[in-house]
Amino acid sequence: MGLSRTSNAPVVIARSSNVHIAAMSALKDDTVILVVQLHSPEHSLADITAEYAFPPSVQGACYSESNSRSFNGVKAVITSLEPQGPATTHRITLQLRGLPTPDQPLRIFVRTSFYDIPNMAPVKEDIAVPAHILGFQHFLRPAPLSEQQFGQSWGGHACERRGELRASVGSTDEYVAKIKALMNMHCVKVIGAEVICAATLPSHGVVLLHARVGPGMLAFIARTQHDAYTLAVATSLAAVMA
Repeated sequence: MGLSRTSNAPVVIARSSNVHIAAMSALKDDTVILVVQLHSPEHSLADITAEYAFPPSVQGACYSESNSRSFNGVKAVITSLEPQGPATTHRITLQLRGLPTPDQPLRIFVRTSFYDIPNMAPVKEDIAVPAHILGFQHFLRPAPLSEQQFGQSWGGHACERRGELRASVGSTDEYVAKIKALMNMHCVKVIGAEVICAATLPSHGVVLLHARVGPGMLAFIARTQHDAYTLAVATSLAAVMA
């Protein structure tokens, strides 16, 4: 299976006078590929260290695609970044090894330190990759259930979360487009103002999602066979529908 990109180009996630960090993610089989680009727009920087911090629920393997001097585990040393020079690109392969928890959400940080040559000063920055670039929902995969299969599975997936959200959707068409693009879910059926969808998570089974869509609001029921799984889906849904 080839890569399926969740965005068409890297999106700047951190911008300062020292360094710009842009990121994008793509899907491949049961993994997520995070692509990070580092560039200095104004100052010459030397001996840049970029370290990636992963939560316990994620295992990551990092590779350099450009001018890093070395990449040891989750830490890369970049010789220099110049305003007119190319960006340094890192490619991180991520695999889910467990379910996130409220006190340990699925967030990835890029910790940079470098020497600002014009100002002759060391600098440290700690940048979080936003959830819309890399979040729990990126590990979900569409589950092509039929309406009958969805109904038959409902009772056996008893770990339930219900909620009402303010949502940036005004119709079922908008909701379906967003749930497919941002939650990697399969739309099983649209019935009036109600939509049923399904997705699967490797090693954790199917999530069933029922939603009632109104102008600017969303009432939902999510069901899986694991409380932590259901909570992670509900949390991700609230984030992407805001």
